[in-house]
Amino acid sequence: MGEKTEAEGGGNERARSARLKKEREAAEAYQRNLNKQPMKQTTLTDRQQMALESKMPGGYGGMTASKAAMGARASAIEELTARRDDTRNPISRMNLDNQIKELKAGGTPVQTTFAAGGSRAGEVLTVGVVRGGRFSGRQGFDPSTGATKMDRFAGAYRTRAGTRGGVSTGGDSSPTRSATAPSTPEPVITPISQGPSMSEDAARRAMMSSGAGAATRRKYINR
Repeated sequence: MGEKTEAEGGGNERARSARLKKEREAAEAYQRNLNKQPMKQTTLTDRQQMALESKMPGGYGGMTASKAAMGARASAIEELTARRDDTRNPISRMNLDNQIKELKAGGTPVQTTFAAGGSRAGEVLTVGVVRGGRFSGRQGFDPSTGATKMDRFAGAYRTRAGTRGGVSTGGDSSPTRSATAPSTPEPVITPISQGPSMSEDAARRAMMSSGAGAATRRKYINR
């Protein structure tokens, strides 16, 4: 009970991923070209420029929290519908149908991002929905655990790029450290040569002043 074949009406998620990839590449190419252009000289103050941009489509005024939420919700519904139509698994279909229903009722999507290195790198993946303070979806992304946080600019609960449930999915080159502290080795004491005139008390005092650990001194003294 995996994915449907294209003949069976599957392949919707792959087609959507391919379209989104082209859109991301086009947006990145446009931004690179924009960065190469010389800056325009203007006599407007920062405040005047912000006021002007707020009147433009997609400007500060256009990117309100409510519009961002509507966009994230519509995108999530499209994604979940494609995934539902691709699967044969009845339980998966039921879960996806429930999330779609919650989103259509005004729910907020909970999303993560595919890590770099794969064909879907940078693509957003919906992993749950929050509505009325209740979360439905993959438990590793439940906002109540701190795994995801609300991003008002994105209009959704989001994790860091390349993470799932706050845990790295791979590519972490950081060394793993042991949870227990390494034991401190007992210092090695070099025996002090006792001359014919050196008493046992003198030897003890020399041992104490040699910088040896307290435990080792006690062993020596209690002999």
